[in-house]
Amino acid sequence: MRSVNKNRMPDGRPWDTKLEDDKEFSALLDTRSFRTLREQGFVTTYGELVQSSEQKLLKIVYFGKISLDKVKKHLAHCGLNLGMNLN
Repeated sequence: MRSVNKNRMPDGRPWDTKLEDDKEFSALLDTRSFRTLREQGFVTTYGELVQSSEQKLLKIVYFGKISLDKVKKHLAHCGLNLGMNLN
């Protein structure tokens, strides 16, 4: 796992930035997948998301390979990826 700044994302936002507050991210996923992440509390912040594995995300009901690919593409655009170590 790649180690990064514990306090801030590369763009300067804090890791506890809620995914639902990022309009680009919320527009990325279909409503069902995004709502599943938010309402079931699996992943609510960027910090939680980047520390998650592909396998963990794919275990979430209504969150499939297409949603995973969209998330990975968005994270790469932000200079991030899944499986990061924030400790």
